[in-house]
Amino acid sequence: PLEHIFDHRDGEVRASCMQAIRRLYFKRSFSLITRGLEDDNAGVKEQAVEAVRALHFTHAFEPLSRIYRHTRDPKTLDAAMRSIGHIESEEAVEFLIEALREAPSKGKDLAAELLVRSDASGVAEIINRELAYESGDIRTALEGVLRRR
Repeated sequence: PLEHIFDHRDGEVRASCMQAIRRLYFKRSFSLITRGLEDDNAGVKEQAVEAVRALHFTHAFEPLSRIYRHTRDPKTLDAAMRSIGHIESEEAVEFLIEALREAPSKGKDLAAELLVRSDASGVAEIINRELAYESGDIRTALEGVLRRR
C-alpha cells in the first residue's frame, strides 16, 4: 500500500510514507526509500534519509551498501554507513574496512568508530586478517581500532 500511496503528488503524503517505511524491516522497503532519496521534495528526502538511518538488519546490508555507493549526498552517506555499522555480519565489517581505505577523511573516521563499537562476531579476527595485507595509514587506522576495542 505504501508504494501506491507514495505516487501521491502531495509531498507531505510522500514524506509520511517515508516515516512509515522505517518501521518495516523488509528488504523490499529499500525500493521505496530509494525513490524517496531521489524525490524533489526536501521533506521527503529528509524522511528517506531517516529511514536509511533506522533500518539496519542483516538483509538490509546489500541495499544499504548500494545506496552508499550510488549517492553523493553527505547525509545519506552518513546514514547508510551508520546503519551498516549496526549490522552484525562479516560483510558489514568488511564494508567498514573498505570505507577506511576509500572514503573521504570524515567517512574514514566514522568507519573506524563503527568498527570500534561493532558487535559483530569475529571483528578482531577479520581486522587481523586484513592487517596482513595493509601498510601505511590504513594499517595504522586498523591497529588503532584494535587497541580501542
